[in-house]
Amino acid sequence: MLTSMKKLLSLFCFALLAAGASAQFIEQVNYRGAFAPAPTPMWTDGWTNWDPQNTAYPATTKTVTGHITTNTTWTKDKVYLLSGVVYVDTLVTLTIEPGTIIRGDNSVANSALIIKRGAKLMAIGTACEPIVFTSSLPAGSRTKGDWGGVILLGRAKNNITGGVGY
Repeated sequence: MLTSMKKLLSLFCFALLAAGASAQFIEQVNYRGAFAPAPTPMWTDGWTNWDPQNTAYPATTKTVTGHITTNTTWTKDKVYLLSGVVYVDTLVTLTIEPGTIIRGDNSVANSALIIKRGAKLMAIGTACEPIVFTSSLPAGSRTKGDWGGVILLGRAKNNITGGVGY
């Protein structure tokens, strides 16, 4: 009996919330789907980049190489270029401010940001100020595989004898 009452109360609360939500958040339209046909502007304009390959970013202002051995903050007033493999060493924190742009150098083999086991990456962008990781190539020339990306090394299970792989 008690379980039935809980279910009934939950159903009532859900219906009440749904009725209130539909009055506040649902807008009647004359089309199907989430996006209105052209020329109506997209409701995602301003917070979603639908064409990052052709987006023009500012010029690089700071090149990063080798190992990051002390706690470091990358600020949004600079555009960073990862030249080669860049490691964040164990017990070190790399903080990336919202709005920061990081490029992987396409001309240097295997350019990537690698966060070692025990290191921390604190990178919390926002809708208005996303953190952008992209290729160093100019707009219109970027493609998959231009650089190595961001790699997080952790303690996941694997099938390697001894449990550690490099």
